[in-house]
Amino acid sequence: MNMLLGANFTVIADVVALVAIVASIVVGAIRGFAKTFINAFGGILSLLFAVLLCKSVATFLQYKFGFIDTVTGWVTGSVTAILGDGIANTTLAEATESSLSAGGVAFWIINLILQAQGNEGIPKDVTINQVVSPVFGYYIVCIIALVVLYVLFRILFFLLGEIIQKSRDIRLIGATDTVLGAAIGLIRGVFIIQFALLLLSVLPVGGVQEIYSSLSSSSFCGFINKTNVFDAILKAISSVNVVDYITEFISKLST
Repeated sequence: MNMLLGANFTVIADVVALVAIVASIVVGAIRGFAKTFINAFGGILSLLFAVLLCKSVATFLQYKFGFIDTVTGWVTGSVTAILGDGIANTTLAEATESSLSAGGVAFWIINLILQAQGNEGIPKDVTINQVVSPVFGYYIVCIIALVVLYVLFRILFFLLGEIIQKSRDIRLIGATDTVLGAAIGLIRGVFIIQFALLLLSVLPVGGVQEIYSSLSSSSFCGFINKTNVFDAILKAISSVNVVDYITEFISKLST
């Protein structure tokens, strides 16, 4: 792993990211401004709208159908498999930041556990599994809602793109069309790399966290990650007070 995360790995990753962005620029230049804009930003706007609405949909599914509780019950065993029996069965009172870090637990899970430890409404004899599972359940439902919403918005933007292409009212010609298409392709390529880096940063696997740390300190990927627009999207998803939902879930276990 140390060799993998060495200088050669970061150079290769930077080259791959650069090639991906150049490819996006070329595709944008070939396809032109109007089509590239709709395809690129139609996807980004679809994702943004889906993210902003997925929490409301998840909350609706929970209070109408108890869907989050159902999913939480399904993922309990998977959480144990991800964290390991030792960490999963550790109580809040016994858990420490250093022991969780040494066990390869993702930083956002550690932060969640620290929040739970500081919440008086959560008993300290509950296990890490009982704290993490309802959060996993919540985010799984959010992701399901996000995917469905994304597909619906993507269809909407696709239809909009078809209308624009057929109308020909805003189509540009010649070199201007090519240059603007390439510019949109550049922005799309950067967004793709930023989204990939964001996914690596939140995956609850120790080895992946090491890879992300290496990439974020590299020359090219690190530079792109400094202005990662998807951090704002992640904050929008994380704005819900999941600790309150943990308290609600644990109270149901004791009834």
